[in-house]
Amino acid sequence: MGVVGRIRERVVGLYERTLHWMLGRLALVVPAKEQMKKGVPRYAMNPMYCLGGLTLAAFMVQVFTGIFLALYYVPSVDHAWDSIHHIENAVPFGFVIRNVHRWSANIMVIMVVLHAMRVYFTRAYRAPRELNWMAGVGLLFLTVFVAFTGYVLPWDQRAYWAATVGTNLITAVRDAPLLGPILAPLMDVMRNLLIGGAEVGPSTLSRFYGFHILWLPGAIMGLMLVHFWMIRRHGIAPRL
Repeated sequence: MGVVGRIRERVVGLYERTLHWMLGRLALVVPAKEQMKKGVPRYAMNPMYCLGGLTLAAFMVQVFTGIFLALYYVPSVDHAWDSIHHIENAVPFGFVIRNVHRWSANIMVIMVVLHAMRVYFTRAYRAPRELNWMAGVGLLFLTVFVAFTGYVLPWDQRAYWAATVGTNLITAVRDAPLLGPILAPLMDVMRNLLIGGAEVGPSTLSRFYGFHILWLPGAIMGLMLVHFWMIRRHGIAPRL
């Protein structure tokens, strides 16, 4: 065995010992072994069954590139666009990282929509997977919302009017029949809470930034853990 082989063997051994130590301290050794023994049915090798994993991969790219961008972005109406310009033109590889972040966001939205469609049309939401379907729908809405908040962060004309039109849609519920007048006060409170006042302004940008880098990613990670845990517990839904 060469030097590379010995190094690889030691690294793998260290990884396995560290993982076993962590699982042991968390009392998860037996459950982890049981989950790893579960096989994957042959029909699940279809690429359409990989859309959830691709969504997770896109989300991880979002996290790592977003951490880099957060080092240089300034959530201020006076400096937001200038900081974006600085990232793209002065920061080494900033242009590449920002575009990877932007395109992976588009890919994540597309993947989560296709994944939801696949689950719906294959009726994989049936018992006992109803709660997992609800978690997936929640992830769909959170993904769209986090993409929307990210679209606003450059704070150019498109971002400003996107924030204005998007938040006005919340109060449009007042025009709905029957429930509209009942939900109108609640919708007004939600809109004011989201934009930080009666109109879109400086508070809106800071709140969208907080939602984009903290609250929404945290909620997505929490729901993803629940989603994947239930998939492992119930297994992959059988074919129709």
